[in-house]
Amino acid sequence: SLGVDQIEKLIKSGCFDAFNDNRKVLLTKLPELMQRANLMTKSKGKFSLFNEPIIYDNSIIEDKLEKIQEEYDLVGDMISDNPLKHKLSEFKDGTFGEIAAIKLNVPCLLLVMIKDKKIITTKKDKKQMAFLTITDQNNDTLDVTVFPQEYNEYALKLEKNSIVGIKGILKTNYKGQSFDLLELIDLEKLKKWKKLL
Repeated sequence: SLGVDQIEKLIKSGCFDAFNDNRKVLLTKLPELMQRANLMTKSKGKFSLFNEPIIYDNSIIEDKLEKIQEEYDLVGDMISDNPLKHKLSEFKDGTFGEIAAIKLNVPCLLLVMIKDKKIITTKKDKKQMAFLTITDQNNDTLDVTVFPQEYNEYALKLEKNSIVGIKGILKTNYKGQSFDLLELIDLEKLKKWKKLL
């Protein structure tokens, strides 16, 4: 049998969205539903969960970003929505590009979420650099190379699951193609600057 903690995780991951897609509402109803389930078990099936309708309090407000983050933490992906779509609405249309539209040797701005981060130390000068896996508003992914100079400057802001604005460029090298981080964008400054246009 499932415990309360396990059912909470199933709710937060979206397994019960068919009943009500406001997961906060479902979580507040969980004690009542557990009580009904216990009554059904004790009555050996004579008591039905559906004898009385379940009344949901739909006035409860759900934080969409928190919902998506919990889903991502539990499932490892953003299934119901993408927080970047909400974040993009804070900026003027066309401010950021898309991973699918990146062109070779043309610098571009992207608003992305860091899905994975791997830090290595270079053999030559023993400096740290990183390889990131990022995703955009369309859930497309891209591997990003962060060389030592840029990593030294931006390391504290390049955390897994964080939303960042990056300027980068797709280049060709002896291994094929590499998308290199050039600069991390200050989103608050960019927001203010765009309002002046």
